[in-house]
Amino acid sequence: MISERDFEAANRLYGELLKKGFLPMNHTLVQPYKEEEGVRVAIKKWARMWRTDIHEHEEHLHLVAEPEGCIFATSLSEMKNSRRYTRSFEDKVEFFLIATIICTFFSELESGYDVKLSIDNEGISFPQLEELVNNTLENWKQIDDEKKGAFSTDFGLAVKEMCSKWQRTHFSRANKKITANQRTRIGYILTAMSLLEKEGLVYISKQHKTSFIVFPKQQLYERMQSVLPELDRYQVLKALIQESKKEPAKASDTKEETA
Repeated sequence: MISERDFEAANRLYGELLKKGFLPMNHTLVQPYKEEEGVRVAIKKWARMWRTDIHEHEEHLHLVAEPEGCIFATSLSEMKNSRRYTRSFEDKVEFFLIATIICTFFSELESGYDVKLSIDNEGISFPQLEELVNNTLENWKQIDDEKKGAFSTDFGLAVKEMCSKWQRTHFSRANKKITANQRTRIGYILTAMSLLEKEGLVYISKQHKTSFIVFPKQQLYERMQSVLPELDRYQVLKALIQESKKEPAKASDTKEETA
């Protein structure tokens, strides 16, 4: 039996989770959730009603939107179909690049303990992330060329279009401050990382004008642990990205533009 008091506590907690996305487990609004089964049952009913999920971790309680159909969703799968998110992108290929950058970042965090420890302590710089994305795209293009487009078809990747746009894009703009709306590789990376920063999942250090550094927060690791194992599409992309690290692309005769 869920009491009126339980419903009120669950309602307040759900409202705050909608605003913040997550709350520390020692937050005053989370205490009733920890102590009363009725509150836990009530908030999970709220979550199901609005097509969201509650994920409990040692340090934080998370509210996560379902990939499709949730009015509160800000996930990559929703971004493709929502004017609210796609209007900031030049075209679909630009969106695909942003998604690939984010998946590459996630994949690097899951590469192993030593890599994770290094990123936790030192962060990952935008030039480092640019190199990872560049190597992945070059590897995919090489495989796609060898298989005459079958690689793109089999995995639903716009390899040719992404690589063409990436290769024609400057690394950065000389003597220019990095901004998310720049049509540069570093600008695209800032756009991708800013999406995570807005969700409170990473911190972007902007001490250096020409080389920002991104640091993952504990909330990101918790979110990845809860959500990513259930996203089949991400698991496919992660496998492809990690496989590209084992088989670096051969040197291309085509010179990329840089600034």
